[in-house]
Amino acid sequence: MIVHIPTVHEFIGGAYSRSAWVKHPDLTLYVRSSKRVIDNKLYTTFEIANVSIKLERKLGQGHFTRFLNSLEIILTGTKYQVLYVENVFEVRFQKFFLRKGFKEVELPFPDPHETTRSYHKVINK
Repeated sequence: MIVHIPTVHEFIGGAYSRSAWVKHPDLTLYVRSSKRVIDNKLYTTFEIANVSIKLERKLGQGHFTRFLNSLEIILTGTKYQVLYVENVFEVRFQKFFLRKGFKEVELPFPDPHETTRSYHKVINK
């Protein structure tokens, strides 16, 4: 049985459920369409829950940066108001998201031992 893995464009087009694995050159991502309360406002979110790069030797070559830049453009003018990235483990990536204008999600009951962070950025108001 061959399973079709949609592209990001196909997922955004609404032909798939609220969550799916999607493909992008050199990346496979698990994404969701959801709603979240951020800063006391309800937003429609495009969420990145997991990212996998196809070949380890391609790490650090800007594939995710280019993907994120194009994703922000793709999401402009869609129903998605916020781009949300969850459970970022690597400190290098945590700093990356802050440099890209994302805000760290403030948890109501933060765990001082938790090292992962989640980030959001308003795309469409």
